[in-house]
Amino acid sequence: MDILDEIVMKIFEIFYNIIKYTIKILAWMFRVAISNIAVSLLSIAILFFLLFSLTISRFILNTLFLAMLGFLFYKNRKKIKNFLNKKGIMDYFK
Repeated sequence: MDILDEIVMKIFEIFYNIIKYTIKILAWMFRVAISNIAVSLLSIAILFFLLFSLTISRFILNTLFLAMLGFLFYKNRKKIKNFLNKKGIMDYFK
């Protein structure tokens, strides 16, 4: 069990270092953005765009995919129902 404990602790240490250095890089980027007032607003906007584009874009893409899938099912619901009736699958839902 000692070897397994060491492996788990190494994994946690790696995750801790990744999070720590990511925060340090973001703090450095923010410090650079604030150092020059004339460029700071543009730099802050770009910084937050990069941060939020990684998280929000996945949510938006998943939402768009589900909306397109729902639209396709809604558009072709009669064809799907007829296909399932031919196969005899709809009899299970009665």
